[in-house]
Amino acid sequence: MLQDVTRHPRKENNIMKRHKIISYKNLLTMELEVEPIIEGLLDRCESLLICGAAGIGKSILTTNLALYLACPKISSSLLSVEEAPLLFDYWQVPKPTKTLFLQSENSARATKARIEKMIAGNPLFLEGVDLITTPIDRNNEILIRGAFTTDAFRDDVIALIKESKADVVFIDPLISFHEGNENDNGQMRTCLDVVTEISVQTRVATVVVHHVGKSKKSKDIFAARGASAIGDWAHNIMVATALLGVKGKMPPSLKMVSMPKKFVHFLPE
Repeated sequence: MLQDVTRHPRKENNIMKRHKIISYKNLLTMELEVEPIIEGLLDRCESLLICGAAGIGKSILTTNLALYLACPKISSSLLSVEEAPLLFDYWQVPKPTKTLFLQSENSARATKARIEKMIAGNPLFLEGVDLITTPIDRNNEILIRGAFTTDAFRDDVIALIKESKADVVFIDPLISFHEGNENDNGQMRTCLDVVTEISVQTRVATVVVHHVGKSKKSKDIFAARGASAIGDWAHNIMVATALLGVKGKMPPSLKMVSMPKKFVHFLPE
């Protein structure tokens, strides 16, 4: 039986102690900071959802993404430093960005081997590896999991973000960080609203990795598995899909093939 994952706010979280009423006229006069992490795709305190089938290479994509965020002067298509290079040949990254990985699938050994291969392919990545961080336990393992809807895990994540001084947090995969029914809109939104709360409190952007549904098609409005509330929550969605007739996992190098208003589709070159 599934546990009740309804989050019970703390007593000090009284809404009238944390908010006041303003008019939209007041809102229009306010200067609100906009700080892009990836221009046109992800701003500070925003969310990016990366979806793809099991085994297609989502973790390779996120590692590759973190390396490019750490080394924005490196073009994604050439082994050289160029003027105004673009992330995946499309987006501008304004400055080097520090990342924190919270993930439950890739061991320290496997992650180390993957990074070594990527650096061998592009030695310039070595300049940015100190900006990519992850928690490590007493057994030298980097796997972590927990439910965002529990206050203890929420507080632990906030502490990790503050210690790492990260600008972007990768959460991989979503299923390892909730205790609810993945098909329940209310339960999934409750979990992801806590992610938003953490993001706003710590001023980080979040990248959440999720699986696609078995019966979903690439042209569906929301191709990921489970409740539609997951897609509604994300500011932008990136969908990794494989070419017909192409076998094996996705390589680290990806090509954007289409970009509707909110959804970005990638496939192997």
